[in-house]
Amino acid sequence: MGGDETATSSAVVTRKTVPIKSYTFTPFSAPSQTSIPGVFTEADPSDPPQVGESVIPNFEQAWAAAYEKAKAKDSPLGVRFGDFVTAFPPAINVAATWNRELIRARGVAMGEEHRGKGVNVALGPMMNMGRVAQGGRNWEGFGADPFLAGEAAYETILGMQQMGVQACAKHYIFKCVLRLVFASLGADRALSEQEHKRTMSSSIVDDRTSHEIYAHPFLKSVMAGVASVMCSYNLNNGTFACEDDRTMNQILKSEYGFQGCKSPAYALPTPILIPSTKQISCPIGKQRCRLFPQSLD
Repeated sequence: MGGDETATSSAVVTRKTVPIKSYTFTPFSAPSQTSIPGVFTEADPSDPPQVGESVIPNFEQAWAAAYEKAKAKDSPLGVRFGDFVTAFPPAINVAATWNRELIRARGVAMGEEHRGKGVNVALGPMMNMGRVAQGGRNWEGFGADPFLAGEAAYETILGMQQMGVQACAKHYIFKCVLRLVFASLGADRALSEQEHKRTMSSSIVDDRTSHEIYAHPFLKSVMAGVASVMCSYNLNNGTFACEDDRTMNQILKSEYGFQGCKSPAYALPTPILIPSTKQISCPIGKQRCRLFPQSLD
């Protein structure tokens, strides 16, 4: 009996887990938003540039005003959890038209219905890359082409915000391009755009891939003056996406010049501190969001 007890106590079980890295926040200043006539023109979301117009709208004043009116409601297809609402065509089908006018018109109609239902923030559009056909939420996004996804997000946001509702670009970022280590296999297996264990997986992505593929639609969203950005459930290279200084501060705010507010993904299991000057807390099951104007960096 004694020998058996010794053997049991000395048994070693090897487990491999995704490490959560420490992180630091990078101080940054608000980007310059000086208008340039004919190139970077001052604009209001209610009067956006026409389809195909070769200017970049300056929504600096609109960003400041939008933060004070945040009340969010979900759905990439229209108003969720409401009666007498429209199920609009999925983004994947809209993108397949390659038609800017139709994409803009859909955004206008969705924005108008959200506004009619008393919604301030529509939680969309979604612009994650549908790299694997089996992805359960591929239909919410505009497909696997970053250029197409960016152009579609741009037109959708301009259309929605033209009707007086704030758009929210989601999910920023890498939801989910990850590397899971299976101890039994002793090898890495790449997966993408999955919901399974989405709050516990870490997306391993290099900087060039980040900019050229996954972040590009969000750049176009910022150019469209999107009022808010929702950070994603997963970890980015070992750090929770909502706490990732590289993507949240250095890319989104410093490089892209985003001045709006950020909200964490709704199903995050723990409170998340976003390295941003403006944070929205949206707990599960709550239809209204709380605002945190204090700087966290």
